[in-house]
Amino acid sequence: LSWALGRAGSSMFVTSFTTAVAFFANAISTITSIRCFGVFAGCLVLSNYLFMMSWLPCITVLDHLYVHKSCGNGKGCSRFCAPVAEEDIEADVNKAEVESSLQFGDSNETHSSEQVKDLPLRPVERFFRDKFVILVTDRRWVAFWLITCTALGGLGAVWTISSPGLDFPLTSEFALFKSGHPMEKYDQVYSRKFESGLETVGRFAINLWFGVEPKDNGNHLDPDDFGFDKFVDLDIYGEAAQTWLLKLCDESTQNAIINSVQTCPFQQIKEMGMASCNMSDGNLTIPWGMHGCCAQSSYPFSQPVLQKCILAWMDEHQNCYRGCDVSHFSFWTDSEARVKVLRLGFWSEEYGSDQYNKVDKQYKIVNTWAKELLETAPEGTGLSDGFYLGHSGRMFFYQLRTALADGAYSAMSLSLAVSCGILILSNGNPVITGVALLSIFFILMLCVGTLVQEGWVLGVTEAVVISVAVGMAVDFTVHYGHAYTRPSRSWHKTRVERLTGSLTDMGVSITMGALTTLAAACSLMFSTLHFYYNFGAFLSLCMVLSWSYAGFFFLGILSLIGPEGESVTWLHSAMGI
Repeated sequence: LSWALGRAGSSMFVTSFTTAVAFFANAISTITSIRCFGVFAGCLVLSNYLFMMSWLPCITVLDHLYVHKSCGNGKGCSRFCAPVAEEDIEADVNKAEVESSLQFGDSNETHSSEQVKDLPLRPVERFFRDKFVILVTDRRWVAFWLITCTALGGLGAVWTISSPGLDFPLTSEFALFKSGHPMEKYDQVYSRKFESGLETVGRFAINLWFGVEPKDNGNHLDPDDFGFDKFVDLDIYGEAAQTWLLKLCDESTQNAIINSVQTCPFQQIKEMGMASCNMSDGNLTIPWGMHGCCAQSSYPFSQPVLQKCILAWMDEHQNCYRGCDVSHFSFWTDSEARVKVLRLGFWSEEYGSDQYNKVDKQYKIVNTWAKELLETAPEGTGLSDGFYLGHSGRMFFYQLRTALADGAYSAMSLSLAVSCGILILSNGNPVITGVALLSIFFILMLCVGTLVQEGWVLGVTEAVVISVAVGMAVDFTVHYGHAYTRPSRSWHKTRVERLTGSLTDMGVSITMGALTTLAAACSLMFSTLHFYYNFGAFLSLCMVLSWSYAGFFFLGILSLIGPEGESVTWLHSAMGI
């Protein structure tokens, strides 16, 4: 048990930690569901490692002390006992003793080369030791693997980054089923052929908000917590503020990016305040006269008059007894009838679109105009703290796609950087770390590039998959690198000896890990759900590429430039580890 923990404990820690980091990196996403998924999955990976290093060894010891001893004594548990020959038990004990002394370099025991050579190995272990090692040590095979893997990795990078590149989805419909499912075909294709499925494409909404901070102060790990409004001091009653707001409403219709006004009430408020109090429409008195908002000789108004005019305007346009239309709301007041929040709304010249580049261009134009406008706001009024926010389904879709793109690539970069630090600390050699990172980079590029060729777009599922790709791609390379730097036989010094020992010790485990994960991933691809199918496709491809690049590309380069002798872990020696 001590030999098994010594051999597997450190490499399992590195792979578990790098996988957990890849999931935890999703915590930087601005999308709550992705952030929660990353934290949950990262904790799950670390918990699994802790249980594998604590609970499972304890169960193994209890099984050995009570179950197997009872079986050996012929007492109880007979149906669980398998007959074991005495010579097999003795051979296993001798193998464990020899391997333990070889690994830890026990100076009190010596073993002949024949004894070492005759250590019992399973047929598959002999295959990796005698056959597979030729594929990564023979120079002709190594050259073939390096050229092939580099070319495929470069092609994957082109597919991923430039042509065709990982594009955004063209529809705001969230895919629940696979693209071939009848329900999904209706949402994505057939619904457009019916009148009920046609979408009315309106203009972009431009809203300027004043009096509230544009900050998400809710719990970012709770999807149901939307936070609370944090107000800033807003004073629109001064002469400078009234003049600036009226000028904004007057000039908005002459702006090239604005088509029409949705709500900008200060022109109407000025007309209301300067109208005659006796003005009537038929037999009805103008209602704002009852609020005291009339017969003013000039604008700007005094604070009491402006406050009355705002209440009169709200009674006319924000009266829910006449049917509420929130799109026309401009004022939100406190208990003293003072304006706390102000909204000015306009419609842009551009119509809505599902094309990301078009929406992105329009958003940046309007955002630049809004920032330049707010810089001219009078100081001390709180108007300069306003902000632009576009309200429409397509703007929300645009913001979602932007957050997905930024979060996915940021999470992948962060996990790759942290993995680099973990790798160099675990193997103690920058050469092995550099080769491992190059191998991981090619795996990522070829995996994502292949999926792009299959028609993948950057949706929620794809963003999560890309962000955790580093953790999935690093495992096999780390295991081989760890076995290379810390061989189980203390006399392994040369590159070929270290490669042979690495393949003998880890080849079977890595291959079985890849096959079992591949089998589980393939089973997901039988699901009709979009997320399960895409995740299964990614995981299947990632396992195949990770096993291939770790076994052929990574070990092939180490056979040419890998460190050897006593200086393999020189960084550990320099740090006194």
